[in-house]
Amino acid sequence: MEFFDLRPGLYVLADPVFFGDTCDGNVLGLREALGRVDWDMRLFVPWGVDASGYEGNVHVRVERFNFLAVEGWGWLERWAWLRGRGMPRPRNVLIPSLMIGLWLGYDVIYVAGADHSWMRTLEVDEGNRVVSVQPHFYADNEEEGRRVAGVYGGVRLHEVVYSFYLAFKGYHAIRGLADRLGVRVVNVTGGSFIDAFERGRL
Repeated sequence: MEFFDLRPGLYVLADPVFFGDTCDGNVLGLREALGRVDWDMRLFVPWGVDASGYEGNVHVRVERFNFLAVEGWGWLERWAWLRGRGMPRPRNVLIPSLMIGLWLGYDVIYVAGADHSWMRTLEVDEGNRVVSVQPHFYADNEEEGRRVAGVYGGVRLHEVVYSFYLAFKGYHAIRGLADRLGVRVVNVTGGSFIDAFERGRL
């Protein structure tokens, strides 16, 4: 399993599906893997979630972060973001991951595996249902297909596109904050749709 080859020292969970009671096989697999971690890891989870499924391994230290979206006057955003009181709208796990990297004081943050080419996966079927088949690093199965269909059930195309807009806008906000802090955020993902960060290679 690549997770045990990479041995990450930092890991961020944001999606509500990861917390509380669940029978989701992917989530249970992650919890089992985190239970077997034999190196020091900081696991970041939002304030207010039930993270009890991730506690118990002495090598994994659960730390909380503020998942609050802060928008408004520029000075207010910067004040809140710099102090960890919030962040640009966290439309996906990359936004809190980048913010945590800034809060931890890294000089350079590399973004890998974030093609964010969601627009390529978007369709509207003959029943006017929005269909988004988003590949993941784990093998999708029927259960995951049902979950995604449930999440997208009743969602309109303009709502999905607006969600994309918020994510890409958030990356530009993070770029502005990183520039202020003198931090380089380098996107090393080939073919990435993210246009906010400088491109590079590892």
